[in-house]
Amino acid sequence: MPLRLFTLLLLLALIAGCNWGKRGPNNADPRGAGATTRPIRISDSPPRQLDASPRQMQILAVQVYVLELPRGRVSANEPLWRRIDEHAVDPGAYDVLWANGVRAGVAPLSELNHIRDTLGIETALRLDILGRGIGRQAKEFPVEADVPEKTLFWFDEAKRSQGRTFLRCETLMSVAFEPSPGRLESVRLSMTPVVRSMQPRIVVTPAGDDYTIESVKETNLLDLQLQVDVPLGHFLIVSPSDEATWETSLGRQFFTSERQGERFERVFLLIPQVTAIRNADQH
Repeated sequence: MPLRLFTLLLLLALIAGCNWGKRGPNNADPRGAGATTRPIRISDSPPRQLDASPRQMQILAVQVYVLELPRGRVSANEPLWRRIDEHAVDPGAYDVLWANGVRAGVAPLSELNHIRDTLGIETALRLDILGRGIGRQAKEFPVEADVPEKTLFWFDEAKRSQGRTFLRCETLMSVAFEPSPGRLESVRLSMTPVVRSMQPRIVVTPAGDDYTIESVKETNLLDLQLQVDVPLGHFLIVSPSDEATWETSLGRQFFTSERQGERFERVFLLIPQVTAIRNADQH
């Protein structure tokens, strides 16, 4: 190979080598113009958790005080009710309650001293419902046992009149509570009259040529629409209303009693409390 040709090829190779690593139109820097590089640092601290603090759930309990007082001592005591927030009950539910012979409202715990002093109450039946978890809890309290026959009339949610006669029955009051949905520091309390009765049932043989009559225990929940969100540090008071004068009303049958020819009213004080706090499971 002539020396002149070899020198020309060497020169072309050097020129090509100077262009290595330069980006052409189809090999642009993906970071774009003006991008700068920074050193990669590796941290020895743990990554920040999105939910650093676990949620806490309250385990609730309710103290229930039952007062038995002469008829009208609380239910017709308007100065006392002016200190109680009856608007804490949903207006539609309040109308149904009143028609069923029941009155309810919410007040701060400081009002308990006023109620005690005004009514001259020294003792009261106390019934505690202790929460076993963080969900809904319920407990039944006996009202009347061994009733041969009881006829009741009540108004449902749409204020339609309902009526029924129960045979060989007992009456109870169910008190339930749970955390108020979407409301911290508040407890949803509810009271529901219960009638547990023995109802006859006809049982026919498979051949259809004979039958027997047997009694079946039946539980009936009579929805009062009594469900109220009560803030902690407050209490729910429930008594008969003026409509409890009707013999077959729920207010008369579940919130009054008669002894030695004198009629008394049964007043409930429900006080929600927190007994413990625990961390809820994270999902």
